[in-house]
Amino acid sequence: MNATFEDGPGETAATNGIERLLIRVAEALHESGAPSDRIEASVAAVGRRFDMVTAVFAVPTGLTLGLGPVDRQKVPVIRTRPRSPALQRMRLVDIVIHDLVAGDCDAGTGVRRLDEIAAKPSPWGPWTALLAFMLTGAGVAILSGGTMWTALAASIAAGGVALILRIFGSSPHRAPLADFVAALAAALLANVLAIWFGSDPRLTLIAAIIVLVPGLTLTIAMRELAMGELTAGSARLMGALTTFVALGFGAGLGEGVGELLSSAPATELTTVALTIWTLLPAVGAASIGLMILLGEDPRMTHWFLAAVLLGWGSIQIAAPLASPEVTAAIAAFAVGLGGNLANRFRGVPTALVAVPGLIVLVPGALGLTGFRSLMSDDPITGLNTIIDAMLIGGGLVAGLLVAAMLLPPRTAL
Repeated sequence: MNATFEDGPGETAATNGIERLLIRVAEALHESGAPSDRIEASVAAVGRRFDMVTAVFAVPTGLTLGLGPVDRQKVPVIRTRPRSPALQRMRLVDIVIHDLVAGDCDAGTGVRRLDEIAAKPSPWGPWTALLAFMLTGAGVAILSGGTMWTALAASIAAGGVALILRIFGSSPHRAPLADFVAALAAALLANVLAIWFGSDPRLTLIAAIIVLVPGLTLTIAMRELAMGELTAGSARLMGALTTFVALGFGAGLGEGVGELLSSAPATELTTVALTIWTLLPAVGAASIGLMILLGEDPRMTHWFLAAVLLGWGSIQIAAPLASPEVTAAIAAFAVGLGGNLANRFRGVPTALVAVPGLIVLVPGALGLTGFRSLMSDDPITGLNTIIDAMLIGGGLVAGLLVAAMLLPPRTAL
């Protein structure tokens, strides 16, 4: 059926149903944190299934859809806000899109299923974010070579970060300050806990706020720019830089206050060798923490364990072989290939493996260090570090694109 605006009442109702479906598909993907190019590709695939011409313009803060022929086009504009990846919602929406494109689902049923997904509560309670932050902080600290005392300090500091985010996130007036205050509190706690535990305050700080550091956002932005999504990529990149500045300023201020309270000089970053008895609990803690924070079902735990092991293991294997930029590209290639294999042979979205794997790889901590150096009267080191972070981000994007070229995923997500 070729839907036009000159059809009879029955055809007009069918056309309106298809248009509503396409709008709901775009909204559902945006709410799940999908990148702009994948939103556009998915809406176009559903549109082709129902013989509806589509044109989608997706940016982090809005959606503009052109539905129908250009000379009789309807153009709904939807105001949204930037979203972090919500992997359970993304996975369920991907199933609906697959059924729609395959012809196993009509427009009305598709809208109903998408509405049910939107109304579906999170598989985790509101206070489980506290546990997730603490587990992720401890796991990242150990995977980064920290001692058990540093992992304990990172867990406590990460719990403080979760509490601050919950308090500040409940009010639209306080929410813009959440990242700044969270970084300040994490840095202050890291320095105070270093007195009691003998932990590494710098590693404690990085592990405690690793979830807030927009390294994944930076990587997605550079991927969108590489894919020609210039408006979306530029907007997302500026959002990442704004978050970096807030975190860097808060961390610098917190460190300054913490050093005054401790009256002790900052210690150098120290690392310890991992053993099987520390590696496995660290991977498990980081995987479960990320699964909760990314809103995925507990039945997907094995995918998160595989993703964290793949991301961390690939960077460890590739690190001695080449420069950091090439190492990042090799590791991202491995993560992207793993995600595409899971998509083709197990039917899960590529993002289910790629997102947690990339969180382990992304140059967020390096970018944060650069901004902290800029604010510590060391602009040369700061700029060099930020440039390194951007180059590593480019390496990650290159690895992901090569993986997609060699083994394309079955679906857009």
